Formats: sequence, structure tokens, C-alpha cells
Amino acid sequence: MPRYSKEQIDDVAGLLFARVAPVMKVPAARLAVDTITAICQDFADLFAADNPPVCRWCTAPVEPSPTNCPKSALGQHTYLGGFDRTAFLRACGIEP
Repeated sequence: MPRYSKEQIDDVAGLLFARVAPVMKVPAARLAVDTITAICQDFADLFAADNPPVCRWCTAPVEPSPTNCPKSALGQHTYLGGFDRTAFLRACGIEP
């Protein structure tokens, strides 16, 4: 089974095209850092949307979730996991 689905590949291609196509006529040296930063941030957005933190009690995602957790003794959500955007951007060499 493939690691990435056709939809994922299309999403990545769309993000790259949206960032690269407008600057093709501009000298790369001037825009390289801004373009790379934008691409990394787009990937972070994509991965974060795919893997949001969820409540340990009711598994509701961070957004949208009800104001009270129906399964917690205290009635509050406790969010765990999810994609770590800050760590990803740091791994890309970008300070968020």
C-alpha cells in the first residue's frame, strides 16, 4: 500500500505550485528564503490539519469541540498528541 494517497500528493503539488509559479520570473536568490519558509509553513499546516490533538477522554479534536467533555470527571477536555508544528518548523531550520 502506498505511503501517500493521490489526494495527499495532489495537495502537496497544489501547495508547491501556488508558491513557486508566481515567482518563476523573479530571480531565485532574492526570494529563495521566503519561498522555502512559506513551503515549510504550508506543509506544517497540512500535517497539523491531518493530525490534530484530541481529548484523552472523549477523543474530540481541539476544534471544534463542545465546551464540556462528556466523559471527564471534571467536565474539561484534556488534549493530547497531535502534530507538533513548532518542532517541525525547527527541524526545517525555521524558527516559528
